[in-house]
Amino acid sequence: MEKESVLEWLIADRDYVAKYKDIIFRIHRDYKFHKPREFVVYKLQHRKEKNIDYKDLGYEFYMASHNDWENPRNVLRYSVDGEFWTEVEELIEKVEEILINNFLIEENDHKAM
Repeated sequence: MEKESVLEWLIADRDYVAKYKDIIFRIHRDYKFHKPREFVVYKLQHRKEKNIDYKDLGYEFYMASHNDWENPRNVLRYSVDGEFWTEVEELIEKVEEILINNFLIEENDHKAM
């Protein structure tokens, strides 16, 4: 059984966003180049509702691709849990775990918007 999300995540362009009290969280899709190729990376970011600029929280999720066997192993040191991510649902579950563990959201405030 899949764990129910604490936040309500919406898709905005290529990103996922959720609001918690006066904080907006974003899982921002980006690209990073590590020789010999480019990787899709989701970065965890946040901002106060009244601000327009997001700040990185320092967590990056490297996404798996069809040619993972070519991926250099040293790239995995940059990805959360040292792995390539394949499912957005699992990524969101891990993001919420990170936010709870860093006291940025409370698990009891289910769907706090």
